[in-house]
Amino acid sequence: MKRNLQRLFSAGAAALAVLVGPIAHAAPIIYENPILIPDTTGADAVVGTGLVTPRGVLDPTAWDFWLLVGNAGDRVEVSVDRIDSALDPIFSIWDAVEFDTNAFTDIFSNSANATLLATGDDEVPNPGPFGDPLATVTFTAPALYIIAVADVGDASNANPPTPELRYQINVRSVPIPEPVGAALAALAVGGLAIVRRR
Repeated sequence: MKRNLQRLFSAGAAALAVLVGPIAHAAPIIYENPILIPDTTGADAVVGTGLVTPRGVLDPTAWDFWLLVGNAGDRVEVSVDRIDSALDPIFSIWDAVEFDTNAFTDIFSNSANATLLATGDDEVPNPGPFGDPLATVTFTAPALYIIAVADVGDASNANPPTPELRYQINVRSVPIPEPVGAALAALAVGGLAIVRRR
């Protein structure tokens, strides 16, 4: 009985592989060290380095994943700087943890269990191909957030294969902008104080 189930499972897996073909890549996600947001606004960026396999934005098995520990009200700026000039980096941030790359269809969309919060691509000028990515996001709840870094280029058919490309990730706390109404009210109160002194 057990042997028949194994054969059935093997046959089903083989049939699925033929039907789905090279589109389906699945792997457990291995996260880099968790990033803790600095407690003080404007503090030095938390820096980490990573490697990306240059297979593009549609293959999550080639992305490099980071966990970001966030609290409600945290506003963070994330940037990725290429170390290897051949890299054209891009990243996205999601609001929940995933455990398998099958949860993602591409770097621009919600995953199976998480909402896409931000994507950074080409915001910072760089002498390499295009620019380096930068994005700012404000967290609405205490949670573990995902950052995935990828290469926009797809060198999966390169011969010889392109090696992994290095980058540096920076995360820093940034101030939450004052609402325009509060700023105008402060100006009005200041203006009234000046008029009263005269």
